[in-house]
Amino acid sequence: MSIPKIALFTNIIAPYRLPCFNKVAEAATFKLDVFFFARTERGRQWRVPEKEIRFNYRILKTFPVHLNGETTVYLGCDILPHLVKGKYDLIVLGGYDQPLLFLTLLYSKLVNRKTLLWAESTLNDRRSGTWAYEKLKRVMVRNCSGFLVPGTASSEYLKSLGAPPHKVFTVPNAVDSEYYRGEYLRLKHTRGEIKAKKHYPPIVFLFSGRLIRKKGVLSLLTAYEKLQAERENIGLVLIGDGRERTLYEGYCKSHAVRNVFFEGFINREQLPHYYAAADIFILPSLSDPWGLVINEAMAFALPLIATDAAGATYDLLVEGVNGFVVKSGNSEQLYRAMKRLVDYPHLREKMGKESLSIIQNYTPAIWAENFINAIEETIRH
Repeated sequence: MSIPKIALFTNIIAPYRLPCFNKVAEAATFKLDVFFFARTERGRQWRVPEKEIRFNYRILKTFPVHLNGETTVYLGCDILPHLVKGKYDLIVLGGYDQPLLFLTLLYSKLVNRKTLLWAESTLNDRRSGTWAYEKLKRVMVRNCSGFLVPGTASSEYLKSLGAPPHKVFTVPNAVDSEYYRGEYLRLKHTRGEIKAKKHYPPIVFLFSGRLIRKKGVLSLLTAYEKLQAERENIGLVLIGDGRERTLYEGYCKSHAVRNVFFEGFINREQLPHYYAAADIFILPSLSDPWGLVINEAMAFALPLIATDAAGATYDLLVEGVNGFVVKSGNSEQLYRAMKRLVDYPHLREKMGKESLSIIQNYTPAIWAENFINAIEETIRH
């Protein structure tokens, strides 16, 4: 009996996905072919480590259409020949934001193939779009055989679109845990040394993400400004770049906000040094399906402050245990949470240890195990 053939379609080669796909390929439970609509996308500065890929993949011939500052649609015509030639037993659709995914769904219905929708949107995700788009999402949900979600928030959203609960499989988002654990062990005693070298203050708040409106950086700067008026020993490190950077730098200058370090985009090889130097990690998102930077920060034993708009908050952040959840856009709540962690160093240490403990259950191996189980369960039924 031949092993099943699975096709997975997704937008770009995201470096954080590669360890997960590699683990699936290592298991050799079925033959997995991953199709990317593009190698990377506009605004992404990360290095794509194609030499680390251990699974079968192909970058499709598409051309991008940029609809606005944040949305890119990929168009092309070579997807159908791959589907016909592949004769796949099951097709995984990486979201519902691309016309090519709807075309793939239509093909699967015509040839009677099962499909799994892999979706990360949440009820708090402000990218949900227009009424017509929401109707299209429901059409896709109604015609899929099952669903893959990273956690609680996206599961609830899919159920609200009509997904049967028993067909929703949780495949918990993960980063390269082996790499980050090794870097944490190597650097965990160098916090003071790194701070001194970079001229950071004694207590460092860290943000990592694109400098765009939906990441909530302006709320963070407002809260930090208020706290800095009361505390002299704090600093804010911003990792990332984006079209709003000039705006945020201007805010700091016009409001005389001190010790804000705009570090720009940082590649994965240098990123651990910033996590090691930090005392508190903050994700002030106004909209964020997950927020994998939370996984990374937890791997470095950092306490968290995150908004209720980030999907990861519902699974990785336990209120009062490893951090605090605040309402998105509420700089006053953000300020109070920041103040509490600055004032109580023992609480920072305790919460950081809890973060490290919780994140042990979010690894590429566990992701692959859940992904494989969802595939097998769907094929059986």
